[in-house]
Amino acid sequence: MGNTASCCTSSAGNEKPEVTVATSAPSSTAEDVKQASAESETPRCVLRFVLPDGSSKEIVFTQRPLGIDFSRSLPLTCKRLKPDLQGEKKEVKIGWCVSHINDQPLPVTFEETLGTLTKAVSVLPSA
Repeated sequence: MGNTASCCTSSAGNEKPEVTVATSAPSSTAEDVKQASAESETPRCVLRFVLPDGSSKEIVFTQRPLGIDFSRSLPLTCKRLKPDLQGEKKEVKIGWCVSHINDQPLPVTFEETLGTLTKAVSVLPSA
């Protein structure tokens, strides 16, 4: 019994083993947890666009319709924006090409891409 912890050995008399509970400082406040929980529960669709200068930009959509008319072929390109809808409000620009939907690269075919986009947007509440 030489290597057992003191709480596991028998003690003589009325002595009670001392127990120390190690706690760490909270890594986040209750408000941080509440906000993270709310964000994870809010349906969203994240589109990553490749801009004409080669840079990329992610736009988070939380309502539908997006108000973006896309090309009918790959690369999936913004052709038109409908006034006062999500695309225009979030400052998407004509000519931007979608490269990722919810952090996933676009499928190989236009039909698969359209299906992926439709599914991603379908979880959003209507505006």
